[in-house]
Amino acid sequence: MVKLTTTKRERNIFIISIVVPIIALYILFYIFPCIRGLYMSLFRWRGISMNMSFVGFKNFVDLFQDRNFLKSLYNNLYIFFFTSVLLFVFSIFFAVILSRNVLPERNIYRTIFFFPAAVPMVVVGIIAMSVYAPTNGILNTFLDAIRLGSLKQLWFSNKHLVKPSLITFLVWKVLGFYMVLMIAAIQNIPAELYESAVIDGAGTWQQTIKITLPLIWEVVRTALVFFIISSFAASFAIIFMTTHGGPDRASEVLVTYMYENAFTFSKFGYGTTIGVMILVITLILALILLRTTKREVIQY
Repeated sequence: MVKLTTTKRERNIFIISIVVPIIALYILFYIFPCIRGLYMSLFRWRGISMNMSFVGFKNFVDLFQDRNFLKSLYNNLYIFFFTSVLLFVFSIFFAVILSRNVLPERNIYRTIFFFPAAVPMVVVGIIAMSVYAPTNGILNTFLDAIRLGSLKQLWFSNKHLVKPSLITFLVWKVLGFYMVLMIAAIQNIPAELYESAVIDGAGTWQQTIKITLPLIWEVVRTALVFFIISSFAASFAIIFMTTHGGPDRASEVLVTYMYENAFTFSKFGYGTTIGVMILVITLILALILLRTTKREVIQY
């Protein structure tokens, strides 16, 4: 009995020694900065001294009267919506194809698709500039080569094309990562379910709709929430590398606008206010998504 009690005590000590440092680091590097950011958003501060002027919620009032902020918010939602739709449609589509045994070289395709996910976003930005360069860019050069020069565009200088151009590379960057998540979820589905569906005369499309999607739905929901959280940082990196929010703020997003206010105009209080709004918007989008995509969990 004493031995069992000692073992239980040692187990509890071990668990505490693992959990407490993790919680402490989470509070130190996530909770505290969020609280500190909320505090700083109530001040006018240039960021170069401790001279901070308390303005209350004036920064938040000014924010919703700021046309550039509202434009950045629209651009962010535009990029997020179309990127997420294309990303998850293609990731599920390729995951279904590559999880089947009909392609003997499927592992090679998985590696090819996943490779961009391992490439730093800075490199992706450089590749994007090489592809969309107006004179000697890969895309315009290719259009010339196939005698479609009339379709050549100033991709990053056209306010109507800059967001679709960026979305293309954002999807290309993370497609492989989410595809691998979907493949892992699909491979956990018992093969007997597909065999029974084939016996009943169900084709590939019916199997995907009736079996695959319902059984991986929780993974899809989790991946969507993760994408919401990570998309703000991902969009900042490629936009800052390529367009800097131009032309005429057509590709400006909340994070680039926050950076501009904080580090270009030295309006750290106002920039922090934008950061707080990014946190709030992210939480709202995540909650809406979890609420609207909630389905009964199917056991198998």
